[in-house]
Amino acid sequence: MTNERAIEIVAALTADNSKEDIVAKVYACEDIIESDVLDWVQVPLAAHLNQFVEHNSSTAANFINDRCDLFDFDEGVRIEMHALRDKMECAMIAMIKYAAIFETVSKEIRSER
Repeated sequence: MTNERAIEIVAALTADNSKEDIVAKVYACEDIIESDVLDWVQVPLAAHLNQFVEHNSSTAANFINDRCDLFDFDEGVRIEMHALRDKMECAMIAMIKYAAIFETVSKEIRSER
């Protein structure tokens, strides 16, 4: 498969252009272009998903701090908002670990056949 074909597939799967589609499209296309599609698909899915955690964490932290400053929220509100961000990050990391477990078990089953 060529990079161009992979990008066509990405475009088809993200044609709704929702916020989620746009983010997925940007990340997938950047990864495909940077590493070539044949190398990209060799990397476990869980490894690719870590970039979303990093993006979300930095974006959320900046947003929380900016809004707390803008609306003059007290430190307790800032702490609670960051605690919520941490809980959401924990859920994303758990999903990534789940994906890694699934991939490993699936690969093992395929190798036994």
